[in-house]
Amino acid sequence: CMDIGSFVLHVNTPVDVRNQNNSLSLCDSALPNDNFTAFDLTVMNAQILALATTAQQPATVTYYPSYAGMINGTEAAIADPTNYTNQIATVQTVGVMVTSAKGCVSYTSLTLRVLPIPNVKTDPPALAAQCDYTTPGDMKEFFNLTQHIGYILNGNTNYVVSYHATQSDAVADINPIGTPTNYYGGGSAWIRVENSWVGSNGVNCAVIIEQQIPVNALPTVINDTYTLCETNNSTGISTFDLTSQIVDILGASQNPADYTVTFYGTQADAQAGTNAITNASAFQNTSNPQTLYVRVVNNATGCFNTGTLDLSVSPSPSIGTLANISKCDYDGTNDGKLVFNFITPDDYVTIALNGQDPTLFTVTMHETQADANAVVAQNPLTDLANYVNTTPENQTIWVRVTNNATGCFVVSSFTLHVEILAEPNLTDNTNGIACVGYPTNIVTNGLVLDSGVANPSNYTFTWYQNNTIIAGATGSTYAITTMDNATDTYKVMATSISSLACNSAISNEITITRSSAPSLVGEGYVLSNYFEENQTLTILVNGYSLATYLYQLDNGPKQSSNVFTNVSAGVHTVTVYDPTSDDVCGTLELTGINAVNYPHYFTPNGDGYNDRWQIVGLEDQPEAKVMIFDRYGKLVKQISTTGNGWDGTFNGTALPATDYWFAIEYIENNQQKTFKAHFALKR
Repeated sequence: CMDIGSFVLHVNTPVDVRNQNNSLSLCDSALPNDNFTAFDLTVMNAQILALATTAQQPATVTYYPSYAGMINGTEAAIADPTNYTNQIATVQTVGVMVTSAKGCVSYTSLTLRVLPIPNVKTDPPALAAQCDYTTPGDMKEFFNLTQHIGYILNGNTNYVVSYHATQSDAVADINPIGTPTNYYGGGSAWIRVENSWVGSNGVNCAVIIEQQIPVNALPTVINDTYTLCETNNSTGISTFDLTSQIVDILGASQNPADYTVTFYGTQADAQAGTNAITNASAFQNTSNPQTLYVRVVNNATGCFNTGTLDLSVSPSPSIGTLANISKCDYDGTNDGKLVFNFITPDDYVTIALNGQDPTLFTVTMHETQADANAVVAQNPLTDLANYVNTTPENQTIWVRVTNNATGCFVVSSFTLHVEILAEPNLTDNTNGIACVGYPTNIVTNGLVLDSGVANPSNYTFTWYQNNTIIAGATGSTYAITTMDNATDTYKVMATSISSLACNSAISNEITITRSSAPSLVGEGYVLSNYFEENQTLTILVNGYSLATYLYQLDNGPKQSSNVFTNVSAGVHTVTVYDPTSDDVCGTLELTGINAVNYPHYFTPNGDGYNDRWQIVGLEDQPEAKVMIFDRYGKLVKQISTTGNGWDGTFNGTALPATDYWFAIEYIENNQQKTFKAHFALKR
């Protein structure tokens, strides 16, 4: 059994690339010509696939470095055919493989050719810079762009040259400048130089050269107004320092060191730079107002620009006379600072305005002249009714009256004076003790009170004794010469000799105590009970001690009683002390007080002890008679109380050891008395 059927055989054909003469020419990329450049091979795809049928599409084109390498499979395809630099200088044939949609492959080749560009110089010097005078601000001037073409062509005469305003125009070879010898522009122009070689794109090979045509900007000149305030009744004429306006004329963006600024009386002189004002730092205007002209030259470029400087003189305000203020520092701190009220009772603001409208003029007060004289017043005082001076004793307040419309101001000043009070601190030179004579009350220890005030010649003083002013006492010290009271209090006040006559506070009060050395009453003592064992010594003194005098017999203890009992025979000394003044006024010493008695025995053996017998204590009574008797009443010796006494002999013969009697006539406390007793002679 059989059946009969059919099938179709399809034979796919590759893209026909036979008889193609593929060629791609490009100009060298840059000088110097090295015959290498980057090709976009894909621009040839359309030509290579020109005969491809619909059935063969889409077909792909693959490029290889060489035809042989492609055929032999020894070379890889070119990775980026859009940016392929030829590997063989000048001319290189690359392989082309075309693959149809059905996978059929055909082969052809492509010749790459690098064409030379003109051999010219590309670094022409910039044309001479010009200042932007024609139309200031557009940064354009007229230039001859052909000035350096000979340098650029470097001896070649077969090149075609064109001039363009932009680089893109020069590259595209469009919009050439019609009159390059008088081109109006700035910054850069572009010169196109081409040769006779024509690339595959139909464009001659060319070099695009930048020609710099620098245009220097003119200096910026700010038209300025310079106003001075009228002084010294100048009636609109004043002296201007024109140079002080240079910074304002140049503005913040231009450094004065980079420019030369000169001033002129006319616009023509400013443009020509002639007849400049020579005394620019001290120019006196001739009219009010007056316009001057300014020429500013850029020192680096020489370009200049002009402007105006309008001068005017505005009248200055007037200011009233402000009285100085002086006060005593009576606020209790005595630091040279006080609260001042510049509003009450005298309104210094109104006085300063001097009748000018307070809505048109402003009054400010300042602690420094610099703050008052600043262009804009600085640090004005805020509370004029309660101002405390910051500089003790003397401070200047600066007052400024400003015309609100013109800014003109005038400054005056007044002073604040706060007189610091004296601060007496009363002292004396005797620790509060006045030593006086008794009973004269005359002070003997040079007692002087000192106010303790520095610079005493600047003050007068008021002294008080027991709260009563001492008449005539005005010095800084006061000497107390007499004292009639047991104690006196003193204080003092100092008054300045300035016009303010500021009184100090009353000083501290000190108390002076009267004292005196004890003074004898008569002989100063009474000795009673002669020849007895309990003789009594009474000291008799007077003085101003506020306490009881203290008495000391010889070196014994001090006692408050002036009576000493049981005083031994012999010579004694009594010292009287004043405990009130710690004896600063002196002590009283009574010497040679003799307690009257007699020795009860004596031993005339020549050993130097008790060799003679004598009455003790009556040396001050030479008229007293002492008679010595033996036991039988026979007078053996009469002696004087002022002599050496009895040596125990009678007419040169030693008497025997035994008792002897004596009798003495003497005066005791102004009474004539006789005393008898006996004593022993021992051998």
